[in-house]
Amino acid sequence: MEIGIDTFAAAYIDTSLAFSASDRLRNLVEQIEHADQVGLDVFGIAEHHRRE
Repeated sequence: MEIGIDTFAAAYIDTSLAFSASDRLRNLVEQIEHADQVGLDVFGIAEHHRRE
């Protein structure tokens, strides 16, 4: 059995607009590294299709 988490990677709430794309990507990489350090097997990044 594998245990992991997933994310849409993009931030979609008003307060998240304060983060640039590069900051969000840096945070995402930090989350992935942390997941690896605690022993998770999988970190998935999903697509999200929005109208805009």
